[in-house]
Amino acid sequence: MNMKSFTKKPFVLITGAAVRIGRAMVLDLSNKGYIVGIHYWQSQKAAVSLFDEVISKGGDAFLFQADLTKPDQIQTMFDEILAKKLNLTVVINSAAIMPEKHIDVSSVEEWDQIFNLNLRAIWLISKTARLILKNNNGCIINFSESGVNKTWLNHPVYLISKTALNKLSQILAKEFAPEVRVNTIALGLVLKSNDMEVEDWQRMVEKTPLGRSVDLEDLLHAVHFCINNCSMTGEIITLDCGYQLI
Repeated sequence: MNMKSFTKKPFVLITGAAVRIGRAMVLDLSNKGYIVGIHYWQSQKAAVSLFDEVISKGGDAFLFQADLTKPDQIQTMFDEILAKKLNLTVVINSAAIMPEKHIDVSSVEEWDQIFNLNLRAIWLISKTARLILKNNNGCIINFSESGVNKTWLNHPVYLISKTALNKLSQILAKEFAPEVRVNTIALGLVLKSNDMEVEDWQRMVEKTPLGRSVDLEDLLHAVHFCINNCSMTGEIITLDCGYQLI
């Protein structure tokens, strides 16, 4: 692909894109004709493998390594996007951390780490991306948590950060309108974490009213809905098989 065609083909930047949900979105949006920006921090091997897979299937992709808790690295990432003359149309903020620790033993450093990635980074990415997106009638999609109204004692700081993200997303939607739309997808149980036992995961899934985890295809449909529905901004779409009801 030559540089001229880069300026015409839509480009999507996905943070935390190397594995799990991020990986699924990269492959899906590449199949839909987007140039995909694969952001990663420490998952270099997975990111390179995903990049190679996209290219082997005839897609176009770029790799962006950045520690999103560092504002200067966020700026450098967008400087690279501008230098490559990419037609940034969609930004998907999916990078997040969910450490397990009770609030009475959480340190200031741990609190800052969670908030700097789960909240501050999204604010910085969004306001930086807006300068480009506003010329393309673009959109931002943030990923939140369907359990924000619960009081999980084992993931309290994560839960607080996602509660704040919901409000941040709505404020950004109002501030960035009408040029840029901002919507949020609040997820329940989608993929089992690597450190969770299969039996424990299955017990959690079976408690949901629908008795299953969120299908990746349903998640991808929601992403497309957020991208393509030009009448929607400031919304929080919940995909959790009813998990919020238990």
